[in-house]
Amino acid sequence: MKKSSKRIWSIEEDDLLKELVREGGAKDWSTIASNFENRGGKQCRERWHNHLRDGVRKDDWTID
Repeated sequence: MKKSSKRIWSIEEDDLLKELVREGGAKDWSTIASNFENRGGKQCRERWHNHLRDGVRKDDWTID
């Protein structure tokens, strides 16, 4: 079984991902990933949708 090693995203990687999505849109994740040394399309897509895109709520949970 393949052992996975998680790497924390750097500020530079986040900035590059934001720029690439700004230029080409949030699609074709394999092409976007080709701009990173050790990141795949799925990693880029998940980072964008779960952490970086506008509208991601990062505040505390409420009872509602």
